Amino acid sequence: MSWKDYVDNNLLGTGTCTGAVIAGHDGSIWAEGGDVAGKVTQTELARISNGFADPTPFQAEGLRIGGERYVFLNADGVVMRAKKGAAGAIIVKTTQAIILATYNEAIQPGQCSNVVEKLGDYLKSVGY
Repeated sequence: MSWKDYVDNNLLGTGTCTGAVIAGHDGSIWAEGGDVAGKVTQTELARISNGFADPTPFQAEGLRIGGERYVFLNADGVVMRAKKGAAGAIIVKTTQAIILATYNEAIQPGQCSNVVEKLGDYLKSVGY
């Protein structure tokens, strides 16, 4: 399965994510789709990836996804959550990648989180 297939089928195809990116820890984009395609930068993704070790800067400044500011909610070293109005983002860090998924106001945050975390667990189980 290609990285694009994971984005299209395992994230966007579930109807619980409106946008998705899979990237390396350095922010290099492996695959993207939905409402964030072509908008999220490598710099934003690398900053988010580094923020898993120390999310303190996000507490004051929030984080940027596709140039838009999201309010940082929490991070536990594996899962990071951010909000923009009634919409938001879930980011999961695996051994080699980060998975970022966005959702809109029609989607419950827990639904998106469940899908992203399951994909993250799978990727970790196969060494990614």
